[in-house]
Amino acid sequence: MRIFINNADTYVGNALCADLQKILETPTRIHATVKGGDDCQVPPPVRRIVSRRDQSNVLKAVSQSHLAVFDLHSSDLAEVDFVLRRLKSQSLDQQLVLVLISSVMVWAKTKPNSVDESVGDGSVPETASENASDAEQLQGSETAVLTDADWRRRVPSSRYRSWKTLETLALSLNSLDNINAYVVCSGVLYGNGELAFYDDFRAAWLGEDTHRIIGDGENIIPTLHVRDLARCVRHLSAATEEQS
Repeated sequence: MRIFINNADTYVGNALCADLQKILETPTRIHATVKGGDDCQVPPPVRRIVSRRDQSNVLKAVSQSHLAVFDLHSSDLAEVDFVLRRLKSQSLDQQLVLVLISSVMVWAKTKPNSVDESVGDGSVPETASENASDAEQLQGSETAVLTDADWRRRVPSSRYRSWKTLETLALSLNSLDNINAYVVCSGVLYGNGELAFYDDFRAAWLGEDTHRIIGDGENIIPTLHVRDLARCVRHLSAATEEQS
């Protein structure tokens, strides 16, 4: 099984390479681009480096793969746009699972449905009475929830408008017979070095009173361990493989 990973030498790329060495017990061959140039440290599972001097090289590598992963956090958006648009006219000899790793910030300004609208009258069933104390702690329970069913009405912050365009473009590829496209909207990524939360975790470990609270402190920040992100990509590929 051939896999293409864009920018394998990045934070997310390294996690993907480590977790995608086998899918459904099938060994994989990972082809990838790198971001750091000739002096970068290439993850050991990568079998071949794809040159991006010509964008058609990337397109060819994707077209010949069974799984292709683009992480928008580290990608050249123009390059991703080129590949997605050209895939519409490509003739593929195999089934391709395309995964676009995006951000929940694409949903940042989406108006949520109220729980009353999405769940009903808001009454608590008797079987859930033991969870009442937990429910009382969730001050935002009367506000609401967004699910993947709401994807058509997602509204990004201004910085992520181009990301939304690429998401929509990727999902449009599902109209083609040989492509299954998915968008994974991650929260703040952490783990494998704790890049995002290093200062906070260090302060907590040392018992330092340096925690910062923005606003009333009742907001919930979406987070995702980078290894869980890699597992999510693997499960998407495996599930599609089992269905085919």
